[in-house]
Amino acid sequence: MWNTATVGGKARKGVALGRLLAEATRVLETGDPVAANADGPAITAAQRSGGSTEDRIVKRAHGLPSATPLLREINSLRAILRGLIVLLIVVAGLAGAATARTALTTDDGTTVNFFWAIASLLGLHAASFLVWIVLLLVPSKSSGGTLGRTAIWLWRVAVERVRGNRHRLAALQAMLGRFSSGSAGRWLAGSLTHGLWAAYLFGALLMVIALLSAQSYVFIWETTILDIGTYTRLTQLLGALPSALGVSTPDAAAVAAAQWPGNLATTDQTVWSSLLVAALLLYGVLPRLAAVVVTALLARHRYGKARLDLSEPSYAEPALRVSPTVTATEVVAGDDEPPSWSTAQLEQQTVAPPEPGPVYLFGWEIDAPRSGWPPPGTAHHTQDLGRGDGHADLQRAIDVIRATKPGRLLVVTDLRQTPDRGVTAALRSLREAAHGRLVLLLTGEDAMRQRMGTDAAARTRLADWAGAGLAAEIDTNNMTVIDLDAPPEETAAAVTSLVTR
Repeated sequence: MWNTATVGGKARKGVALGRLLAEATRVLETGDPVAANADGPAITAAQRSGGSTEDRIVKRAHGLPSATPLLREINSLRAILRGLIVLLIVVAGLAGAATARTALTTDDGTTVNFFWAIASLLGLHAASFLVWIVLLLVPSKSSGGTLGRTAIWLWRVAVERVRGNRHRLAALQAMLGRFSSGSAGRWLAGSLTHGLWAAYLFGALLMVIALLSAQSYVFIWETTILDIGTYTRLTQLLGALPSALGVSTPDAAAVAAAQWPGNLATTDQTVWSSLLVAALLLYGVLPRLAAVVVTALLARHRYGKARLDLSEPSYAEPALRVSPTVTATEVVAGDDEPPSWSTAQLEQQTVAPPEPGPVYLFGWEIDAPRSGWPPPGTAHHTQDLGRGDGHADLQRAIDVIRATKPGRLLVVTDLRQTPDRGVTAALRSLREAAHGRLVLLLTGEDAMRQRMGTDAAARTRLADWAGAGLAAEIDTNNMTVIDLDAPPEETAAAVTSLVTR
């Protein structure tokens, strides 16, 4: 069992590190087309490795010459971050000890207002902890991890002040992107915040114990407008949890005796000291430690699930290059010609018949083709979801698809449109709803070529769509070009083959 858990933990760390390396590689290659295309052996290894598009991109990153310096910089930056966190924890502990020393220091050196001391030691912690809980319950982009985000900011400032090479800068940008964004980043910031608070409160607790062990204190309370009953109820409320755990706490008589000026000679100061220590431990240190554990586990879980954002435009070309079907048909471009796919490659794709189950048809951001909607060859074999171009239409289609496991989802898009991030996100959502059984049908080729003007521009647009499909994790074998504006008899047979077994 231990070996299995250890291997699983190492595997998760390896996956997270691989994604971080791929992200750093993307940053490094952005704006450097020479470096981005000097990856022959790495591309070959990635294409042969199998797996998803993300897996192949990570495999490519590991095979590049830049992998070694990038990994070295990532490990160096991690070490700097760990060292900074240790330093901040020490500073937080010392700050807590100083606060406790101040809270128990009075004019005469022995008489301490108990409730002022409790408020000084636990007041700000309690307020910030409650704010954090509220932010968990109320939908918000903020996590309340202000101290944690400050720690990450200090780490960035410290690294940027040290002149680094381009590998360090790329690794830093990639790590900041992973550590500062998304739910994983929020949980990490929360974990760091709770850790610093725990160190602060633990330092205060140790100082209180040290002072109580070395000096005799008299705990009192004072009031101008409140009565004894109020302070008795406050004491009982504060001592409820310690009393349940067997800690001696002041009773009503002890509270009455502690009023200043009261009969201090008969007051048992031990119970007040026990309540002070127990309150710091039970209401301060332990809740923060529990929050550290919970947020750290959630951050680790979310980081394990945080995949590469393949909708980033700079991932389109690597995603295209690592596709196993690219090698034979890729056009080798000159310095002034962008890389692309051959149109014939997508036109000649042989898409496997659909799996058992209903076949759905959905047009995304497309006008009705000249052949009409639904296209010829689909009317008697598909469940037509119509055409959509907004979130409401997309969600409506997804809800229908999720109601049953489809045999195929045929999504029709227009090559004349630019596949931006919104298109990629929509395709990914549709693919997930269809359990991966999505075929992307690209239409409007002739109209696209007339609009683009040049063959190079048309090939670039086709490559953009191929990259968007790969970013949505649609296999290249499930992308095909069929011009639905052609005469119906020329397209019906091709379309029918996509929707029937």
